[in-house]
Amino acid sequence: MRLAWVPVLAACAGHHASTPAVTTQEAGISIAIYDGGGTSYGVVDDRRWVTIAGGGLELDHIDPGAALASLVIEPLGGEPITIAQCARARLPETPSKPTTVIYPGVRSSRRPMPKPVVKTRPAVTVDRFDTTVRCAATGGTGRHLVRILYVSTTLTYRAQHEFLVTTADHATVTSRFAIETPAWHDHAELALFDGIPGGERLPHEVVRGGVTLDGSIAILAVPAREVPARLRRVFDGAVATPELPGSDAAWYGDSVKTVTVWLELPGLRLAPGSVRAHVEVPGEAVRDIDVSEPPRQQASSDAPLRLALWADDTLTGTRQRFTDQGDTQLAERVMQSVANLGDMPREVWIEEHVRPARRRKIERAWPSKPMSGDDVVRSKVIVKPHAIERVGYTLEYEF
Repeated sequence: MRLAWVPVLAACAGHHASTPAVTTQEAGISIAIYDGGGTSYGVVDDRRWVTIAGGGLELDHIDPGAALASLVIEPLGGEPITIAQCARARLPETPSKPTTVIYPGVRSSRRPMPKPVVKTRPAVTVDRFDTTVRCAATGGTGRHLVRILYVSTTLTYRAQHEFLVTTADHATVTSRFAIETPAWHDHAELALFDGIPGGERLPHEVVRGGVTLDGSIAILAVPAREVPARLRRVFDGAVATPELPGSDAAWYGDSVKTVTVWLELPGLRLAPGSVRAHVEVPGEAVRDIDVSEPPRQQASSDAPLRLALWADDTLTGTRQRFTDQGDTQLAERVMQSVANLGDMPREVWIEEHVRPARRRKIERAWPSKPMSGDDVVRSKVIVKPHAIERVGYTLEYEF
């Protein structure tokens, strides 16, 4: 084994530990876990009694996924002590095995099931460290209360949300959070946050509670709550083509015909995780849906959260776009329609994404002027059974 030196800092590096779960002058462990939807870590605030003997002290149960540069050791007692360089043992390298991940294709009633995409992740070598840190320390011999603060990338949580939709304007949501605890044989107060400091979403506490750190999976749950909700059928026929950056085709040049049923939840912020929905409302078939992570939309923390539930096979949309390009101006004529092949009238929202520009204007709209917000133009239509509704307008841009 080799030794990895650990600098002892007066404050945490960066912004990671800017919001510790709890700070007290008593022994105990508090852990704040942040999830930014791709980046996640835990901030451990461990207040414990340690013994200085032989010019040093030993700290066990330091998470092996700790960011070493973030380690802080701060005396909390009245007697001054000085803590110098710390070190921990680096364990032998053990490369991981190559893993195969299968990304299933998205099922559509109007297309054959696409073949799944199979990707192989190569083997990687991960640094592993012992859970014990040894530090040089001077001061009064004996027991001292210290605060140990650090960032760990192995302390994360998994969220699962369940929606029960039985009325047209409300839904009941239940959220559970699973945390794989370290085997420290102790008790800790946990606080889980959606978002990370300095990230796109500011941290928002989702749940807090006490758990036993025994190496098992701990579950924290938010009590079931009723929230405003509505089912909306949306024809968003445009498809972005990001493989052509900077070109006109990249701006939603292609189109699809699918009309999607979304669950729209005003004022709700949902931590990243799996989502299941049970829908049982008049005029709809009873459905149980597993909502995958990509079909989730929320323009901002204040905007409604939208979850894609299913494609309505009785509705089909069409979209046409004609562009007139100038040096500093651009005009796009958009024509969209939705056909109802079913036996019930349906309310459908027809949406079109607008370009970023210094000035935008909607002209020559029919049968009425659409609404505009969140960089989307929306028209609401009622499509009668076996009928077609059409909208059209011109988007004028000045760059």
